[in-house]
Amino acid sequence: MCFPKASARFLVATSCLASLTGCDRHGLDFVVAPEFDDTFTFEFGLADWTARGRDLTNPTDLWEVVPSSERASDGSQSVRLRLENVNSQGKIWIERKYSMEADQLYTVYVAFDLGTADFGSANLWQIVAGAAPTSPAAAGVPAPQGDTGNGQATDQGYKFVRKTYTTEARSDADGNLYVYVGVWGTSPFARSYCVDKVKVVLTRKGLSKKL
Repeated sequence: MCFPKASARFLVATSCLASLTGCDRHGLDFVVAPEFDDTFTFEFGLADWTARGRDLTNPTDLWEVVPSSERASDGSQSVRLRLENVNSQGKIWIERKYSMEADQLYTVYVAFDLGTADFGSANLWQIVAGAAPTSPAAAGVPAPQGDTGNGQATDQGYKFVRKTYTTEARSDADGNLYVYVGVWGTSPFARSYCVDKVKVVLTRKGLSKKL
């Protein structure tokens, strides 16, 4: 479900107006609703998400980020991320650009199911997830958010594990905010992962510059 971009502003403005007009001399509690509350299961492809990568040369890493029916945690499809990490530095992910209020700070909640066959504690890769005013492919490095282990001590094949992260990010002067989810290869192996049931909640902090 998506809330209109103006919803949070409307609630804040309504509260201020009620206080000024004396409707409630004790003040009026209000809740800032998320401007976006989305869930994606990729049953019809990547949709508004885009495949991205960086640090994939010297030497060249082979990689792909594609819709796949190989395995899924919700429905019949997920997004498969496959990386032959020859240089031990490759990073691949999916990202979605949101159009927000310009130059505003947001609380960003990202949750997703990660299908991973990584077990134990040795040679695990890193998960990248978060938000930024520009794509990590163009500027900066995607934020590492823990390892890709599935919680098993021995090889049990692929398991889906739920991952959740909360951070803050500021939109740029045009209102752009990029949300991303993927993996960071930290050792020279070829591995494949699946991402499914991605949930993104974006909630503005504070007041807009213009009401």
